[in-house]
Amino acid sequence: GLLLVPGFEHTGQNILLMSAATIAILLFLYQKKGTEKVAFTFGPIMVVWFLALTVSGVVSILSMPSILCSNIDISMCCAYGVCCD
Repeated sequence: GLLLVPGFEHTGQNILLMSAATIAILLFLYQKKGTEKVAFTFGPIMVVWFLALTVSGVVSILSMPSILCSNIDISMCCAYGVCCD
């Protein structure tokens, strides 16, 4: 989890819980202005977040393409009926 995020390795659980609670309370207070205002504010933030995830994934795949084949268990695919012959 957060042990892999630089700068958060030594952050205590109480600090993380208080941060999450503060963010949640601020969101609920901001939502009183209307759901469309919240969506207007956080829509672009979510676009940036998903673009960052996409770029990170593509860079990881391009830097080590073997990751695609080495971690796929065909028996699990067949268990879900994806590739049964």
